[in-house]
This record gives sequence, C-alpha cells and structure tokens, in this order.
Amino acid sequence: MQKTTRRQVSAAHDMDLLASRAALWAYREQRPVTAAEIAAHFNLPVHTARRVIHAILHRVDGTRCTLEMHTTLNPDTGQKRPLKYFTVHYLPGEENRPG
Repeated sequence: MQKTTRRQVSAAHDMDLLASRAALWAYREQRPVTAAEIAAHFNLPVHTARRVIHAILHRVDGTRCTLEMHTTLNPDTGQKRPLKYFTVHYLPGEENRPG
C-alpha cells in the first residue's frame, strides 16, 4: 500500500474546495451550465472543469445535481454535436442563506 503524500492531500483539498465553489456558483445561476462556462468563470481549462463536475456528482453531502446531454447544431459545420448541461438543484445549507 502506498503512502499518501502532502502534495496529494493538498491537491485533493484544492479540488474539494473548487468543487464547493463551483457547486455554489451553479446553484446560484439557477440554470443549466456547461463545463465551458464553469471553466471561463473560474479561469480553468475545460478538462479541469469536467473533473470538478465529476467531483460534484460523486459527493455524498446531500448535494442534488444532474448532468443532461442535448444535441445541438455546430454553427461552423452544421453537424449535430452532444452538449452536456450541469444543474445543481439543491445545495445543503443554501436554503437559509440570503442572496
């Protein structure tokens, strides 16, 4: 069994903190958001934003969220492409917090 390093613990903590901030932002938006929107808002690469969404989806703290896929037309080529929308429906502790 490998020993966990401080760097790994720090990276896990940073991802958890980023997931909390992204979940709060998506909840306050009150609309479906894409990974590209999360990436732009938090100044992240899109791949990292996808990992953040994945971390939020696997939380067990009572956060209720969905990931839905819709097909849209690519404006450049006219072909259909999948687009995933992420929505946070319920965030524990947010129902009593003002605006």
